[in-house]
Amino acid sequence: MLERIRAGRTDLVFEALAAGLPASTADDAGVSLIRWCAYYGDVSAIRPLLAHGESPADHGRGRSARERFQRGRPHGPSTP
Repeated sequence: MLERIRAGRTDLVFEALAAGLPASTADDAGVSLIRWCAYYGDVSAIRPLLAHGESPADHGRGRSARERFQRGRPHGPSTP
């Protein structure tokens, strides 16, 4: 499910949390669910992550969004 979220299916965050996936889960490159949701602009998926204890405080400092997410996507983002 994490791969599908990473590919843009941020709507699956609701299902992942219901299945017991921790809100702080990150992919192999260390990109967290909240960061993927922010990248895709899905505020509705960010809210439940925050409600389940995730914190935005440590995400995104010191790098541009493009640089952070390119690290988590070996082939780069699918959008410019």
